[in-house]
Amino acid sequence: MTLADLQLALDWAAAEGWNPGLEDAAALHAADPAGFLMGWVGEAPVAAISAIRHSPDFGFLGLYICHPNFRGQGYGWQIWQAAMQLFGKRTVGLDGVVEQQANYAKSGFRLSHNTMRYLGNIEAGLLAGFGLANPADVVGIDAQISGISRPRYMQSWFSDCKTRHTLTNDENTAFGTIRQCLDGFKIGPLYAPNTKVAKDLVMALVTKADAQNASVSIDAPSHNVPANELCQELGLEAVFSTARMYKGEAAPRPHPDEFGIATMELG
Repeated sequence: MTLADLQLALDWAAAEGWNPGLEDAAALHAADPAGFLMGWVGEAPVAAISAIRHSPDFGFLGLYICHPNFRGQGYGWQIWQAAMQLFGKRTVGLDGVVEQQANYAKSGFRLSHNTMRYLGNIEAGLLAGFGLANPADVVGIDAQISGISRPRYMQSWFSDCKTRHTLTNDENTAFGTIRQCLDGFKIGPLYAPNTKVAKDLVMALVTKADAQNASVSIDAPSHNVPANELCQELGLEAVFSTARMYKGEAAPRPHPDEFGIATMELG
């Protein structure tokens, strides 16, 4: 895909209710410009998928969508196969709807854990103690916590822009990103050494983005019980769950500091 093609795929995703961020396209594309695929029939784009090669050992599959006018004709399966070929021998992760677990299992993916999306309004908090992150300072910490080396993706994701901000504490032990979406805001990733710091960070992010009167979502991994309890304490409602699955032997191990993933599209 070109960057324009990727924006088209995100428009398809928006029509399906995926609610992408307002400035997602450029940040996502930077992760692996050759890893976004689009299938065409003549002049008509019909299917899209992302096969992001974060590192020589790991990749992430997402943005898997077929235009409604072309479903049921095998185009989705063709672009899936093309994406899997791009990964080579890498371990591959994905966040898929729970109902499709059996289909992903047929391609060799195994369930690691679920991710629960929480949604609601969050009160503003104090910005004191938190400041804009320097991407160079936190990309390496992201790799330690997420278990994935993905410098191109995170360097772009953590770069401040009009509708996306990343805050960190003075010790660089906690940081998170908030971005404005078509509807409300999303927080992710969200990393913190404990629940109190995570809560303070969430409220600071809401303040930074002036999002206290809008809906805010967090995608919390099921293995982090405090993260799920925090979302409930904040008054957020669990709205749906996805399955984090991996194919390959080098799947990342869950980390207790991961209170929220970055995106379901790129991991």
